[in-house]
Amino acid sequence: MEEREGYYTPGIEEFHVGFEYEEFHSTIKDKTRKWYPKTYQDCMYADYDGCSCFEEVKVRVKYLDRGDIESLGFKLWNKDEYEGDERLWYEKEVDGTCWRMVHIPNRHYVACSESIEFDEGGFSLTVKNKSELIKLLKQLGI
Repeated sequence: MEEREGYYTPGIEEFHVGFEYEEFHSTIKDKTRKWYPKTYQDCMYADYDGCSCFEEVKVRVKYLDRGDIESLGFKLWNKDEYEGDERLWYEKEVDGTCWRMVHIPNRHYVACSESIEFDEGGFSLTVKNKSELIKLLKQLGI
């Protein structure tokens, strides 16, 4: 199985309704080996000890990237480098409030705030994928 850079294998605790991931399937009949995009809906085995519905399927998740952030309505307004890490700066207006976000891709770091100083009304933490970011933005009402 070929794994592309920019993806990781998620833990079962990351799965929630709406979680975006890919499943790997191969067939003997036509010898296809392919990753298929999926969105998690529900775990049909949730009554058992833990959710084991993905144990026999190979899954992966794409790390958060610029395209993911821009697909959520943020616009890139600056790029710079700090201590050897590329930083991407975004902004998005929501109900008259300009939200700003900085993303450091190789550290999976995201900070988002209504304040340019990132000191209030937002978050600053590790965000590995688009589904996690969507969840956080919803909690902030963005």
